[in-house]
Amino acid sequence: MPRYVVTTEGSSKTSPRIVQQLTSKITYQDIAYDDESYRIMAVWQNSVETLLALGMGDRIIVAIGVPDSKYISKEYRAEYEKIPYKSMEVPDVESALLWEPDLIVGWYTTFQKDRLKSTDFWMSRGVHTYIASSSAESSLATVEGEYQYILDLGDVVNRKEKAEEIVHRIQQYVKAAKEYGETHPTQDTVIIIEPAGRQFGVYDDDTLGGKMIEEIGGNLLGDVGETINIEELIDLNPSVIFVVLQEDDYEHQDEIIQRLYDNATLQHIDAIRDHRVYGIPLFMVYSAGVRIYDGLDIMIRGLYPNFEGKDYK
Repeated sequence: MPRYVVTTEGSSKTSPRIVQQLTSKITYQDIAYDDESYRIMAVWQNSVETLLALGMGDRIIVAIGVPDSKYISKEYRAEYEKIPYKSMEVPDVESALLWEPDLIVGWYTTFQKDRLKSTDFWMSRGVHTYIASSSAESSLATVEGEYQYILDLGDVVNRKEKAEEIVHRIQQYVKAAKEYGETHPTQDTVIIIEPAGRQFGVYDDDTLGGKMIEEIGGNLLGDVGETINIEELIDLNPSVIFVVLQEDDYEHQDEIIQRLYDNATLQHIDAIRDHRVYGIPLFMVYSAGVRIYDGLDIMIRGLYPNFEGKDYK
């Protein structure tokens, strides 16, 4: 297994890849990687797909948290299917130890005592870990933070150039869309909601989804509280609505949106009247990794329907 080294001044290591990363205690350490990983556990979809995008498909031995292979990008789906063990449930520590991973990539919650134990636990056994920063603190959930996540994992698995290429493509697409918005200014207002019984949860400008809208030049209705009811949604009268879908609702996107269109009380909302309601899966707006591209793409095409910019994917 590769050694897990906390760097210190005066280290004699020659050109290790240094990654500043989170621990279970929400502190940062500079970790040196001087080998490659060959037995990777990837927990949750951002980890799985970002590693697949970096060309690590043949090194992932465990993939956790993807409801079905059809939710994996088509370009990575064949590689995903080859992963030996796939599940929606985080395994117990004993099972994880038996798999003998040399790298575990997951969320902050992955490395808690009721899940896979702490990063220190794995460090003491010579196993690398990497936590997505955006899963630990909302203040770290930014577009730039997702870019950094991709770049960090590129360093961790020694695929720096591929990571830079992925990030550059996303940045170029965002830049083109933002420039389009500046030359074709719009008064359209945007809200991101998540159905919650008789109310809607709202993604404000402190969430990754909200920051994605702002990144492409949209006018986010974000300062409206954590939840709103139908009457408040009517009063806000958004021009564009993005509906975030939880895992159980991925299959029911069309039905959920159609119910909004058919709701008699919502007919005076601009987004309903103009049929500008768009579904967006949770994995594209929360700790998204490479799938931030797809989330941004849905938002760009919803906000700028006449934008014919080049597809940078």
